[in-house]
Amino acid sequence: MKLMASRPYRHDLSDAAQIVYEYNQTHSTPMSIEKVKDAIWNLYEDMNEISDDALDFLEKMFETSDLNALIEKRIEIEKQNRETLNKFENDYPDTLNGENIESILKNLSESYFLDDPDAPDI
Repeated sequence: MKLMASRPYRHDLSDAAQIVYEYNQTHSTPMSIEKVKDAIWNLYEDMNEISDDALDFLEKMFETSDLNALIEKRIEIEKQNRETLNKFENDYPDTLNGENIESILKNLSESYFLDDPDAPDI
């Protein structure tokens, strides 16, 4: 599940938001945060498997009046994060791994954070 992975340098969170957007475009009753949380419980039996950042983004998805703008901003953040990590990997080969990638990204890039000060008011 994209929310569980929520890798800030991949399209995990933007893909999750796009799924909700597409669902809302094709169904008469929009997706609700409760339905998503129920699916998480059914898959993982608790919410502890989902990061705080992913849960914050999930709440933003259902609070925003412009989900498409939120998706576009998230895609840009994910792209910036990927570029930041690629540059770091070029500068410091064989340093990145699954255990340190998020902490390195947090230290290198403000775009990692969901409450990015440059984010549009949505």
